Amino acid sequence: MSKSIHAEEMALYAQDAMETDEPWLLWEMQLRNCDGEWIQRGGHPEWTAGCNYRRITPEIPTVEVVYYTTLRGDFIGAVKGSERNLDLESNSDCTRANEAVSEE
Repeated sequence: MSKSIHAEEMALYAQDAMETDEPWLLWEMQLRNCDGEWIQRGGHPEWTAGCNYRRITPEIPTVEVVYYTTLRGDFIGAVKGSERNLDLESNSDCTRANEAVSEE
């Protein structure tokens, strides 16, 4: 007996199912006999011979954090390219310290 044409995909899907309770959100299918678009299903794949299946990589936003020290020596982390700081109290100290330096 030969293996399923989707055996490798099934193995990857099983790994996804060990990590999430909705593994189908990481997969798309396409009818094999046409150049149709890839679609996501609302449940487990049927692993039909007439379909192609592929695992998609979810887009995960990356955030770059920049760390710096205030004039008082406070250690602050800030999200790069954002006005949002990880330590708002220290950030206000940093702003006051920068204003004091500007006045000199």
